[in-house]
Amino acid sequence: MSLQRSFLPGKLGEEVARADLARTSLKEALEFKLGIVVARARETVSAVRLGRREARELDCPAGTAAFESERISFDAAGAPVVFDRVFIPGDRFRITRELHETRD
Repeated sequence: MSLQRSFLPGKLGEEVARADLARTSLKEALEFKLGIVVARARETVSAVRLGRREARELDCPAGTAAFESERISFDAAGAPVVFDRVFIPGDRFRITRELHETRD
């Protein structure tokens, strides 16, 4: 389980708030209801300790080691449309990478 908070620009946030996000993902609401396609994103993942609020919501002790992801998603014109902040306790996170060698 993780804790995610998504922030959107004012008018866009108001439109998305009207969507049934219990049944529709944020990405689907943006794309199918508003015609906004996320073209790219920039994400930074850091090791952190959970603060009291995040720990309470994740049912962990405050200070638990976790990963924090901050991601900005942009539309095709390069405008930022979503800022996501996600907290994942360290015991609930796994990274899998597949690496390929390329030769010039």
